[in-house]
Amino acid sequence: QQPSEDSDLAIYKKGIELIDKEKYGAAQQEFSEFIHRNQHAYLNPQRNNLVSNAEFYQAFAAYNLLHSNAQTLFQDFIRKYPTHPRVGESYFYIGTLYFLRKDYDQVLPNLRKSDLSALTREQVTQARFMMGYAYYDAGRTREAQSMFRQIRNDKGQFGEQGAWYYALLSYQNGNYQEAYNAFSKL
Repeated sequence: QQPSEDSDLAIYKKGIELIDKEKYGAAQQEFSEFIHRNQHAYLNPQRNNLVSNAEFYQAFAAYNLLHSNAQTLFQDFIRKYPTHPRVGESYFYIGTLYFLRKDYDQVLPNLRKSDLSALTREQVTQARFMMGYAYYDAGRTREAQSMFRQIRNDKGQFGEQGAWYYALLSYQNGNYQEAYNAFSKL
């Protein structure tokens, strides 16, 4: 029994290493093998924790590869492990997938369930931009401007785009000085 557990752990660790190296296809294969070999992990709480992590990483790899099953993998993960610490992060990825498909009605419900405190600063900026854009698309300009206001000074693509939309909405709302100040920073 011990050699099998050691080889299973080696598969899991290799999957983690591959995720760290952004080799998502190979990582997905390692996690799939680990999950398959540990189908009855619920009998062992420590092993079950590794399986739940492996299922998260399998979904994460599919997300990064833009595989069509990424959303389903995240939803299955959330359903199976509703108290797992990465559930909020999973909702972020689901919301992002909806955003990429321009299904803005589904962006907000999922991003509202994400745990912003568990995300990186860049992900928080991205989440706020996507929420702002979804509000904007729905004609809810007050909520959109609020989201864009929060990220208008952030660095990176989403901060810059958020600043542009913030300036645009300021202009459309007749706040010309605010719009001028915001546009001049771009």
